[in-house]
Amino acid sequence: MILCNETYPAIMGAVPQLGNALVDTADAIRLTNAKGCLITILNYDGGATSPVFTVHEGASAALATAGATPLAVAWPIWLNLDIATNDTMVRQAADVITYTLTCTASTDSMIVQFYIDAATLTSGREWIQLGSTAGDVASYISVLYQLDGARYQQETPPTAIV
Repeated sequence: MILCNETYPAIMGAVPQLGNALVDTADAIRLTNAKGCLITILNYDGGATSPVFTVHEGASAALATAGATPLAVAWPIWLNLDIATNDTMVRQAADVITYTLTCTASTDSMIVQFYIDAATLTSGREWIQLGSTAGDVASYISVLYQLDGARYQQETPPTAIV
């Protein structure tokens, strides 16, 4: 099966940027007409400051980005601490609402993935946003959202970001 952009659209949430610049600046994404969203974080680490990630929800993009309402449901975390030496994603022991990505100056790259089921959002809230605390000035972080099971009637899907 080919994962096509019509049913699994990939949307950049934050272009690669210095870790200390990512603080709650990732775009919000709308989960209307989708089963959920896979969020992938790429962290090219060069420092020792560990960013903390939390997914916020809101009735609008602005409310999700404001960060006042974190998701109430914990989500599973998948992690590859060093993509230079392996391609194995490891499920972390506990599902969490807030995740601290432990960084060291010697870690090359990390991938963090987690899936947000649209059914877990509070009624009336269809927007989510990946919020974070400051990462290291020597690290680069990017965020990719991939909608799961998006269903649209028209040829060109509507935008999921404002």
